[in-house]
Amino acid sequence: MRLIRRFANALIVFGVLLLVSATILVMYNIDQDGDVGKATAEVMAVLSDEVADRSGAMPANEQEALALQQAGLDVLMIDGRAYIGYLSVPSQSLELPILAEWSYPNLKISPCCYSGSVNTDDLVLAGHNYRSHFGKLNNLSVGDEIRFTNAFGITTSYTVQELQVLRPTSVEEMKDSTFDLSLFTCNMSGNARFTVRCDRAE
Repeated sequence: MRLIRRFANALIVFGVLLLVSATILVMYNIDQDGDVGKATAEVMAVLSDEVADRSGAMPANEQEALALQQAGLDVLMIDGRAYIGYLSVPSQSLELPILAEWSYPNLKISPCCYSGSVNTDDLVLAGHNYRSHFGKLNNLSVGDEIRFTNAFGITTSYTVQELQVLRPTSVEEMKDSTFDLSLFTCNMSGNARFTVRCDRAE
């Protein structure tokens, strides 16, 4: 009987420790999300001003834009990092700077270009599931508008076509799609990628 009581007490203590650990983790994530949101808003304010200043020097056509991209002149530098423009999601009241290069450290700052470009109609953007980044992608609906404004102030509008859930290993499936724009983030457990597929608006 004592052995059963000891075992039951041990289970209770273990359960309490798990609850405390989970609470600490949730509080840490909320705190980190808040910090990330503030930092992103600061970058966005600078980026939108610089895009507005630069919009008078926009390329004359898509060929010229592609040439500038290939020459590495289609980015804006902020705090030593290259940004290709910013993403607007009106239904979420969301505006996010987009870093030119994908990396885990960069994802903590803002969503990143994972592959492709606007000019080749195969842009793929990756973002953390912070609430201030791509954490609300699952609230989007087919038909919602998404806009991408490049470093020259040229805005391309897209319409959400599909919402998909892909395996983390589906790298080629993520990049090699027929869609003009794809946004993706991991789910909370990290075992799937929530993906929003879009095409240029008519």
